[in-house]
Amino acid sequence: MNAWQDVSRWRLAGWMLALAFPVLALIVDKAASTIFAIFFLAGLWLLIRGRRERLDVATRWVLIAFAAYFLVGVLSFFLGEQTRLGEQLLGRDIRFLGGVAVFFALARLALPERLLRFSFVAGGFVTGIFAIVEVVAASHANYRASGETISIVFGHLAAVLFAVNLAIALFEKKGRPVALLAAGFALAAVTLSSTRGALLAVLAVLGIGVLLAILLDRDWRKAARLAGVVAVLLSAVVIAGWALLPRFEDGLAEFRAYIALADSAEARVSRECLDPEALERLVKFSESRGVEIDVVEHGGMTDCAGSGAIQLVNTSDAAGYWRSPYRNLPEGAGGRVLLRGDARLKLEGQEKWRTVDAAEPRAVELPVVTDVEQTRFFLNLAAGENLLLVPIVTRPGEYAFAAADTPVGSRLSMWAAALRRFDGSLLGSGAGSWPTIMEEEAAANRVPWRLAAYDHPHSDYLTVLVERGWLGLLALLGVLVAPFAWSIAEIRRKAGNWRGPAVMLLVVSVAVSALTETVFNHSIGITYYCALVLLLLTARAEPVS
Repeated sequence: MNAWQDVSRWRLAGWMLALAFPVLALIVDKAASTIFAIFFLAGLWLLIRGRRERLDVATRWVLIAFAAYFLVGVLSFFLGEQTRLGEQLLGRDIRFLGGVAVFFALARLALPERLLRFSFVAGGFVTGIFAIVEVVAASHANYRASGETISIVFGHLAAVLFAVNLAIALFEKKGRPVALLAAGFALAAVTLSSTRGALLAVLAVLGIGVLLAILLDRDWRKAARLAGVVAVLLSAVVIAGWALLPRFEDGLAEFRAYIALADSAEARVSRECLDPEALERLVKFSESRGVEIDVVEHGGMTDCAGSGAIQLVNTSDAAGYWRSPYRNLPEGAGGRVLLRGDARLKLEGQEKWRTVDAAEPRAVELPVVTDVEQTRFFLNLAAGENLLLVPIVTRPGEYAFAAADTPVGSRLSMWAAALRRFDGSLLGSGAGSWPTIMEEEAAANRVPWRLAAYDHPHSDYLTVLVERGWLGLLALLGVLVAPFAWSIAEIRRKAGNWRGPAVMLLVVSVAVSALTETVFNHSIGITYYCALVLLLLTARAEPVS
């Protein structure tokens, strides 16, 4: 291979590291951070020695945008209206600033674009195969592939791999079938992660990629070939959508349930007993195994007019359980239930069970929680046992936020809180202030306490808008728009080259993902975005010896 001829050892070693990034970043622990750190140190050394590459205008704006994102975070952290210790968030942001040094290291490497193309294709295959093996090895129907991160982030970053491989398949003649297959494996990783937002990103990427291919390819004789590529990819996306259809249906049901309870007086009024309709909603978001659940009249359990009771019946020949939804309680709170029947009771996450034997209605105090994850309680019933249960509301809204404990409900609650709390300022509430904001919202009984454990509202746009204000939102848009502008300049300069479209589709993928996930709130998200963008910006048609 000509690319390897007359290449110095240090450059060859750098090539190997750069090529390893798309292949290993999502499946090997710390691989992304380690490779990024090595290039950062190399680039910093080059900058100190004054060995800088000459930059065109589009590239200069990319580096300015990366540095600006970090600087706005620092300003917001120190000057925001409501600062909070958020070193970890600033630690993640510094990777954008570090990307400036990484750029000069990669530019010096002069990585051949054909090798980079091979690396992205290999990354699609390896990531997809890894996800398949991970799910098969788990032998669990609901297991979600997660790679070396969490399943949601893994799905969104696998969508980025899909975007780049799609660009190669659409705009590079050599190896088109292989790139198409690599895109399919990346799509498999998205599907096995069960990340709905990532599939939406894939759909956006596919639509814009096809539109771009049509606009750039003036030779209509190639239309049939393009149609074939699109048909294969569209079929794969349809299959992925079909596989995730139950989760989309669940999401729609969660959305409807949240809207139905959004204006409910239950969220604001403390009542000792819940009526049957409220109990029906509560039961809907509970879980059980081997136990039949029904909501009945209270049957003398309480003196509350119009209240109901939950009836649990174990009709099987083995022990079963019922688990309540999360209750809206802060740490240090307990709770109370009325029980009639025989059962064992405990909080989730605790080992100690309490035996309850109540021939008549009996008030049972629930243990004090030490973590919001423990606010759910278990009732274990032996075979043939039945039990009547009345949840007693000891705090306003204790049982009113069950619909906000679903993935969609949680996001809707956090998004609503973010819009309420945005103060319209330039620097926002302060970088890292979101947990404090959610604690205040929970104390005011506007969101469940469990959401105070999050340090982001599951949307990059809302995160920076609330914490960093208008400047933060502009900085976020900058790190998306600047590479997008570079891709347009590259497409105009080198019509037919795959790198310009690859950067464009990469940005589209991340921009759509950022609607429902905080990609840049995760170290691997920032590292992955910076490294892939910079690899595509600095690759060259021929290596420099």
